[in-house]
Amino acid sequence: MTTGNNTGGDQWFVSKKFLETNSPSRRDGISPEKELTIRQQLATLIQDMGLRLQLNQLPVNTAIVYMHRFFLIHSLKNPYRHEVACACLFTAAKCEEQVRPLEHCVKVLWMCVYNTAVDQQAKESREFRDTLETTTCCEQDLLFTLAFELDIVHPHQWVVRCTQMIKGTHQNILRSS
Repeated sequence: MTTGNNTGGDQWFVSKKFLETNSPSRRDGISPEKELTIRQQLATLIQDMGLRLQLNQLPVNTAIVYMHRFFLIHSLKNPYRHEVACACLFTAAKCEEQVRPLEHCVKVLWMCVYNTAVDQQAKESREFRDTLETTTCCEQDLLFTLAFELDIVHPHQWVVRCTQMIKGTHQNILRSS
């Protein structure tokens, strides 16, 4: 697997063998099944946070791609994986022009992970400030890991276009018969 400044994006394509035997998580003793479970949990967290932040699906999908790419390079044993997920969504929202303040993202993270409402007193707590700082550091790590390659081409855009073309063709056939 290569990483770095390959502008073609090929560095994100890895073999199944790499994922099963040589990923950073595998080297840290995480089984393939456990890795899949953690990735699914983080994707669900990002989806839930996106709904609560009232983002549309595009930045949510982008954040999930960022998360998967981040954990191709870093182990899922990372104790700050929830903050990494938050940083992925925060960054994706900015890239997809649906910016949300970091404080709101962290507030929603707390609501989702700790099932805790965040009032003014909680926002002023040391733990909340630590989570803000950790999420900022995770965003920096994310940007470096992704080599600032933030533009994601999602396949669903092409599926929607093809579906619209087929519908249009189908409607034209019905009109002409």
